[in-house]
Amino acid sequence: FATTVREMKIDIVISINFYHWHIRFQELVKPFGVKWVSIQYALDMLPASHLIDIPDRYFFFSEVWYELTRTFDHPKKTQLIGDGVRFCGFPELDQITVIDPAQVRLELGIPEDKPVVLYLSFQYLMQEKQLYSRYIFTENNPVMKLLACMRYPKYFNHVIHGYNNENVFKAIKKFCERNDAYLLINGRQKSPIPPYIKGDKTVTDVSFYPADILKYLSVADVCFNYWSNVVTECIPMNVPNICIS
Repeated sequence: FATTVREMKIDIVISINFYHWHIRFQELVKPFGVKWVSIQYALDMLPASHLIDIPDRYFFFSEVWYELTRTFDHPKKTQLIGDGVRFCGFPELDQITVIDPAQVRLELGIPEDKPVVLYLSFQYLMQEKQLYSRYIFTENNPVMKLLACMRYPKYFNHVIHGYNNENVFKAIKKFCERNDAYLLINGRQKSPIPPYIKGDKTVTDVSFYPADILKYLSVADVCFNYWSNVVTECIPMNVPNICIS
């Protein structure tokens, strides 16, 4: 990394947020006079809120976001100075001006008179190392679930009552049927959608500009998701967000 920075005569390294693993990289390039600039991404900066003074510059969406980060209760946090903090707004939202909801409906084949429920599929492959996500919430084999409960008995109640990904989706689908709503499912290429997750249309994020998620939100009347940063996009786009915990 340091060799590449030196050979390419790079002056500034830009990172999305600033995490503990960035510290080593910053130390490697600092002798070459390279500045490190970090830019806030949604809520992901909170777990590393104690590190915001380390980059040469840290750009936040606004003062409100900075105050939230500064007051976030992190066990390793000391008194923050904030000399390198600056504010840049929420640049991603600039794309909204080039998105035409009517055109998006036409592209996706959504009838004009249909309300749209946007469902962000649970990213189970990204959570596969977590026992609950892998062997309780998304596992369909009852034997595997019971084996998992032998190690963590507190989840036995979840198995008995059917608190799992498939049943949550069934409830959302029934909600769509009762309200004659179009069910648009958004997945990610790095985490395949389970076969039991089927709606009126399934899409994946393939475009960065304009961002596909903003296009889908432009036609959505409500968004269901699992602890997703999409809430920071739902709010300014006036889309009710329902987070499934």
